[in-house]
Amino acid sequence: MIRGCLNGWDYVTDTTGDLWGCVGRWYSGEWYRNNDGYIVAVKKHLAEKPWVSWGYPGGSGT
Repeated sequence: MIRGCLNGWDYVTDTTGDLWGCVGRWYSGEWYRNNDGYIVAVKKHLAEKPWVSWGYPGGSGT
């Protein structure tokens, strides 16, 4: 669904290349409306990279 949205295959006007709009659309079916909290949470999770601490290369391996 996200790939189709990013490619502009969604019915929403001009979705091409709008990753965060597509993430919101995937989450709730809405473009940006009512998705701000989810989009912020995903961006925070992405910035914190918690998977690195789970023993992946470059992580603490704890």
